[in-house]
Amino acid sequence: MSVPIARSVAQLREIVAAWRREGARIAVVPTMGVLQEGHLSLVRAALEKADQVIGTLFVNRSSSTARLIWPRIRARRRMPPSWRPLARTCVGLCGAFRPGHFEGVAIVVAKLFLQTGADLAFFGEKDFQQLQVMASHGA
Repeated sequence: MSVPIARSVAQLREIVAAWRREGARIAVVPTMGVLQEGHLSLVRAALEKADQVIGTLFVNRSSSTARLIWPRIRARRRMPPSWRPLARTCVGLCGAFRPGHFEGVAIVVAKLFLQTGADLAFFGEKDFQQLQVMASHGA
């Protein structure tokens, strides 16, 4: 089995477009950090619901993959005004101890959704708080 690797948004969109022409249902497994067995179990679960699965790897803002999300890395990102309700969702979560964390996660995941055009997304239990934030905002 050949697994395509996209190293740019343009390459990713070409791959997804070919899958769409075939009528494929597409899932995305957004990952942050080092790939591990939990991520692979999410890919397996996604393959039960979709024809094709995109696994994304996003490490942090200083990594090379960050340039696809933030073309110009800034010292501090501000949450767009339309995302201000996101801050209310973070109340009671670990966001109180990690200022800006959930806003950053939401921005990255939203961009990954836009870039992949996936029909489904799979998140691990470890990402429960992140999933709660995304689900409460219709992502």
